[in-house]
Formats: sequence, structure tokens, C-alpha cells
Amino acid sequence: MVIQSVNWDRYKSVANLSKCGSGIKLYLDTTLSPIIHALHTQDNKIYFHEGMEVHLLLMNLARISPSIFLKIAVFYELVSILVEYRYLDSAQYILEKLKEEIGVLNNVGEMAGDFIDLDIQFEFFIGHEYSHYLYGNNSILREEATNEIKELINLYSKPKNLMQLIFYPKIKRMLEDKFFIEELSCDRNSIIYFIREIPKSKMIKTIHQITQLLYMLQLHKDLEELMKFSLSKGLSKHLTRFYFDVIRAANIAQSIIQKSKQILDDSQIDGNVIKKAIQEDSLFYNNINNKLMSLWNSDNYLYVSMMNNQSDYSNQSKYEDICVQFQDVSKDILNKAIIRKH
Repeated sequence: MVIQSVNWDRYKSVANLSKCGSGIKLYLDTTLSPIIHALHTQDNKIYFHEGMEVHLLLMNLARISPSIFLKIAVFYELVSILVEYRYLDSAQYILEKLKEEIGVLNNVGEMAGDFIDLDIQFEFFIGHEYSHYLYGNNSILREEATNEIKELINLYSKPKNLMQLIFYPKIKRMLEDKFFIEELSCDRNSIIYFIREIPKSKMIKTIHQITQLLYMLQLHKDLEELMKFSLSKGLSKHLTRFYFDVIRAANIAQSIIQKSKQILDDSQIDGNVIKKAIQEDSLFYNNINNKLMSLWNSDNYLYVSMMNNQSDYSNQSKYEDICVQFQDVSKDILNKAIIRKH
């Protein structure tokens, strides 16, 4: 298995340069705790943290081979959530479990499997954040997004069976929500305007890498909700996100095809790739959920460690010690799985 690491030098070298004359700038954030994975935007600045590479790496490995790597990915996400909520005893327990699992990464380089391009994935997320800034400051983009979403809303206006009758109204309400409209618009604009050209030979794999990764990134939110679990409310949120992710997958696939239209005109790839990608990604999502349920059933304390916790803000030294341990484990994960070429 070949893993292309994030080319941090490229992002650091443009860290204080404007992108596309937009007035927004990139900054390497060295102050964040290692428990923070996501990019975050403040004013006209996008802050990124190198810890995100571990997050993306484990999500990709779990995506490709959940039977081997889903457990270590779950432990990694759990530690970050438990530390963030200051559930320190449970965080230390899961951190020890995470350390026990690191051995599964020893032979990643020798495993057969898809090429993992962490760099283009990170590029997509940077472009997505840029697009949020542009969306908030450009009324034309907002109007275009609203008009494009109307076509999707029409698709969910005519249910043909009982399940569609139940869920289509929920999906329609979701598509009329300004938050979801903006997210779909930013996905599309990231593909169209920010990420590099995708060769025809890598197009299908790139579609799956980005769309399936979006499914995997919901794992963090699913685990977080499980700790605050209200069955009916949690299930409703879960289903809403699932349908949104299916629509995101179609939107991203269509955007990649639109971006590469000239290439596709001379190839055998046609619009059916969108339908196929959605079907395959839906099956993938169901498979991941089944694997996750098996993991809960195999380790009862894993579930118990997430419930009935009390936040501890009094023991700052323990909190800092866990953060240092977690940062060391994160570095160890990268060293075992990735051979640096930059």
C-alpha cells in the first residue's frame, strides 16, 4: 500500500499568501492541542494543524480495511473526544488501548491496497474552507447555490414507496436549510476551483477516496453523540447525516466529472459513474456501521467508558500529561505508516 503524505512544505510556503486574490490567508497553527483535528477559520484566516494528517490517515486505513484498522481509528477518535470533554479517566484507559493497537501499522507499507493520497484530500478540505469564506462574502455564489439546489429538491418531491414517503420530506427540509446549501456549494467549489486536475486513470478512485472519507469523518460525530446519547434524537440525526452524505457524494462526483469534462468526452466514463458511486458508497457506509457494531459487542468496556462520565477540570497536570502522550502516539502512528518523501 502506497501512502502519499501531505506536502506540508507547500502549505507552509503559502502560509501568508492570499489565494486567488480572495483576501483569505493560510496559517500553520502551532498552538492547538493535538486533540484538535479540523481546520478552523477565524476572520480572514484559515488555521491548519499538522495533527490532521494522522486523523486522515487512520480514517483512510479504516475505510480500506475496517477489519484490521477500524479499532485503532475508533480508539484514536475516542481519545480526542474524551480529552476534549475532560473525561480524563476514560481518556487514559482508551489511550492505553490505542497504544496496544499501534502494532497493526507495522506492515502497512507491505500490504496490498489502494493508493492513498492524503495530499489531495487535505487540498480538498483547504479548498472547502476557502469556499466558505468566499460564500459568505459573495452574494452571487449564494444565489447560484440556491438555484442549483432547487434541482435536487425536485428529485425528492415525488416519493414512490413507503420509505420514500417517510424520508423524502426530511431530506427536502434538509436541502432547504441554509447550512446544508452552503456545505454542498463549498464541496463543489473546492473541486471546481481549488484542487488540482485529476487524471482520467485516477478519477474513479479519487471520487471514492473523497466521498468515502466524508462518510468516515462522521465517525467522530457519531462517537461524540453516543456519549450524549438520546436514542430517538441520536438516530434521527444519524439518518439525516447519512442522507446528506449520500447527496454530498453525488455532488462531489458530479463536480469532478464537470471539472474534467474535456477528459471525459474522450473517454468511456459517463454520467452513470455518479449513480454507481452513490450505490457503492452507500454499501460501504452500511458495512462500516456493521463493523462498528461488532466492535462494541466485542469490548463492553469500550461502550461503558463513553457513558456516565464526569468532566474533570481540576487536574490540569493529568490533562496535560494525556495530551503529551497522545501527541507522542500520533507521531508514532505516522512514523510506522508513512515513509516521508518531502
